[in-house]
Amino acid sequence: MTADASQADPRVASLAVTGGHTVAAPQSIYQASITPPSDIQLTENAPLTPDTNSSRTAVSSSSSPEPASNFLDGPLTAAPNCDAASICGPNSIAPSTAESQKRIQYMSPCSVSWFLSQRYKDRYYTSAEPQEKEILRIPAINKIEPRPTTAGNNWELCEHPEGQAYFRRPSPHNDKIVFYTNTWLLNHPGDMQDMEDAVDLVMSELSLQKELPEDLDICLSIYLHEDGDKLVCYYIADRVKEVVFWLTEQSVDLLVELLGVQIFDPHHLSHSQQTSYWRHIEMFPHYRPYPAEQLQLLRSTLKYYTIDRITSQTSCVLYDPDDLHKFSNFCNDLKPPPEGEFVSELEMCGFARIQNIFAYGRLRHYHGTKWARLDANRSVRSDLTSEEYKYSWLFNIASFLLFLTPTSYMCRLDEVWLDANVNQLPWHTFIKELQQDWQESITPSTIILTASVGYLAIQSVDQTVSGTGLPVVDRSAGQIMAYVATLLSIGNIVSCTILGRQHRLTGHLIAADASNYLERRAGRRWHTERLAVILSIPTGFFLWSLCAFLGGTLWLCYNQTSLATRAFVSVVVVVVSMLLALAASNGNWFSPTGWLALPALTVKTTFEKIPVHRLARPLRKFTDSLKNARRNTTPPGEVPQATSPPPPRRAFTAPPTLGRVVSDTLRLFRRSSMPRDVEMGRQQS
Repeated sequence: MTADASQADPRVASLAVTGGHTVAAPQSIYQASITPPSDIQLTENAPLTPDTNSSRTAVSSSSSPEPASNFLDGPLTAAPNCDAASICGPNSIAPSTAESQKRIQYMSPCSVSWFLSQRYKDRYYTSAEPQEKEILRIPAINKIEPRPTTAGNNWELCEHPEGQAYFRRPSPHNDKIVFYTNTWLLNHPGDMQDMEDAVDLVMSELSLQKELPEDLDICLSIYLHEDGDKLVCYYIADRVKEVVFWLTEQSVDLLVELLGVQIFDPHHLSHSQQTSYWRHIEMFPHYRPYPAEQLQLLRSTLKYYTIDRITSQTSCVLYDPDDLHKFSNFCNDLKPPPEGEFVSELEMCGFARIQNIFAYGRLRHYHGTKWARLDANRSVRSDLTSEEYKYSWLFNIASFLLFLTPTSYMCRLDEVWLDANVNQLPWHTFIKELQQDWQESITPSTIILTASVGYLAIQSVDQTVSGTGLPVVDRSAGQIMAYVATLLSIGNIVSCTILGRQHRLTGHLIAADASNYLERRAGRRWHTERLAVILSIPTGFFLWSLCAFLGGTLWLCYNQTSLATRAFVSVVVVVVSMLLALAASNGNWFSPTGWLALPALTVKTTFEKIPVHRLARPLRKFTDSLKNARRNTTPPGEVPQATSPPPPRRAFTAPPTLGRVVSDTLRLFRRSSMPRDVEMGRQQS
């Protein structure tokens, strides 16, 4: 294989030149809980042979290969993740005799999350282990030989709290260097020999390093390429500095596997180092010392996170106060072990997981940098109010037709889906509110559906041809409105059922699930607008069905009815419309700077020009004359009494004009829809 050939081969991730040979450099495989980049796809190939249940995982890259990682030494070969299979895992290709005798000649750096994902993906299956014998009988007095606790040259078998078995051993040349592997070494002499060769190769490379930390953890895994070349995948963890590193210069992608996060500050990169280190401790928790300083810092951090989450509505903390309180109880229960003993692997695994989660949060929110995210609904990339984030004209039209519901949902999506990451707590609250909105609209839609069917049964509405009893061909406007209301009500019920199943709370409890959901549906800006419109469909069906039923009812009230009926219905319609407009203005639906804002000053000037007081003068004169005549008229049989002079008339105050009343109402409406900071600025000026 040449460099040009590898460029045309999509299976080769990247190339590097070392030791006079061009070799393929494997890139990291992302764990299931982290969304992989768009140019990396995980694909499951077909079974290797007809008589086995195991399969292998391949990585295909749609982007052009770039030099990223280097082998320390070795011949021309393909990357281990390019149609390769592990000889130490369940998804293995059985090597031939010549291949099994090959020695490991070079190393390949991999990320911590890759080792963790292999633990969960590269599983052993009982149906694929014909060499293992099933226990069918129990000897007398239970004389069963226990399973060995060591393998080979002091490889100690450890049991992870989750149940996974792994092996560890100190270096034969330096007790401060400890090797770890997820490979099963018991009763597998070939795998044991490969692992011993890998240890020797790593130790020889470490001896060439001039400046090297003393307390090291080295994780190893052996991979076999289809042409028989063996690779040792590795990473090194420094127990003192709590960082992960490799022996050659590598891409930052091996550490920062979070989409949308760019590194500009070494302090920001240290958060990713801590994330990888504590993920390593969580994967191999045995024989760890008591973390006194880290534990005290974690307790203080939990106290602050709890207060911040309670007192701030836009806190960047990943958990709610109840969960943080549980974390605090766990940390407070951790007690130092007796002198000379280690912390229990159960407690260390839980402690490392909490540390990993909080380090991940600091990495995501640019903690300690000038770009730090202080509010969970703010982006660190750009201002969400800039021209880039303005809604498209097509979305504005759809939002207007759906009664501005997509606009409100769009604001919520901008808060929970930031920089290709999900704010889990706001997202969970948003899903709850969606479910509540859909459930609350089903019952009224059912009522409208029943009322529409009953409306069509009214004899005055369901007209027939006289003498025949057959319905007329041309339906009236009221009947058409009832048909529309019926169909829209059915659409609301069906859409609520479909979307309700797609957005169950159990499917969005984990941030990874929510991230995968939004990555597929809201990867781009117009995708987010489309999602907001889709979520608004049930509400749009319900409101339009209500409007259609209202139209049919008004047609019934105005069609061939008396003037008194029309007048009374008109008054009720006007009053109800005004009250609804007042209720709508309470929600700050309209922006004073938008196209829906009313020009209050122009309306005020127009209505003030109407001479309402002058037009009402003849009516006032007529009513005053009637009052004087009634006051001066004496009933028959009564003696007129002397009247005292009338009291002095008060100064006449002109009643407010219609223009003034309308202008005051518009000013009140405008203030109710105006942002608080704008209104305070106008009052101060």
